[in-house]
Amino acid sequence: MLDKLDIENRTAARITHKERIEQPLWNKVALREAVINAIVHNDYTTEIPPVFVIYSDRIEITSSGGMSTIKSLDDFFAGYSKPINRELMRVFKDLEMVERLGSGLDRILPIYGKDSFKISQNFMKNIFHSDGVGVNVRVNKVYEYIKTHQPIKANQIAQNFPGIAQRTVERWIKQLKDEDKIEFKGAPKTGGYVAKQ
Repeated sequence: MLDKLDIENRTAARITHKERIEQPLWNKVALREAVINAIVHNDYTTEIPPVFVIYSDRIEITSSGGMSTIKSLDDFFAGYSKPINRELMRVFKDLEMVERLGSGLDRILPIYGKDSFKISQNFMKNIFHSDGVGVNVRVNKVYEYIKTHQPIKANQIAQNFPGIAQRTVERWIKQLKDEDKIEFKGAPKTGGYVAKQ
């Protein structure tokens, strides 16, 4: 499955006024962790296997379990997990495909945030938008927010996007700077980002 998705994870190019930036449709590390999590933590007593679906603008990874196995969202997003397939977990660990419990979230959340997780009573779904589509939509939202709240600092922008890591928002800000759409004006402590267009 990982090899198949690696083939589907095509590299797209984005041209800025400074450089040509090439990147895969989905972050490779986060995608790998989401796939492994879906397999290892799936509730196989339901006889429902993990499902991987690729759309034109996103990939969706669904596993059986959800709140019936997680119990607490706070604990889940804090990285505390109790594997329901201990033998399978041990096999993946022996193959060095997993490290410690909860480490996969550390590789997913900084890139895609909590909003990429859709958790119901019996299912969990990861939705990763293609960097060429979903990310650009969110980058445009950041740009519009800057235009209506300028001048504004990066941490203030990040506060308006709950569930998205500040590091991710800062990466979007850098993209807007590279595209010559925004600039930082003023002193580091008192200034902020403003739109150039």
